[in-house]
Amino acid sequence: MLLNIGSTGFKARIAEFVETEDPQYDIIDVGVQHPNGGIDSVAFGGSFYSLKRAINDANKAAHAPVTDDDIKAPVAVAQPVAEVVDRTGQSVDVEGL
Repeated sequence: MLLNIGSTGFKARIAEFVETEDPQYDIIDVGVQHPNGGIDSVAFGGSFYSLKRAINDANKAAHAPVTDDDIKAPVAVAQPVAEVVDRTGQSVDVEGL
């Protein structure tokens, strides 16, 4: 996964898959990708079954169709949890702020 780091042109590499010739194990790295394409990272290999499954499940959920029930779901409205008081302990009306 590549994440932009602000407007610097740098990208954070988090569990980014690295292309290899041997399909037996996958290699992933964690690090920083420079704007010119250079990479500073640490790489490690494994089968990553759980990581691949989590990514696959997240992709399926992200591409799932939105239903009418999703759109009509009730929205919770926050209620005030405390009273605002001034330094003398008097209640302050903040309704119009």
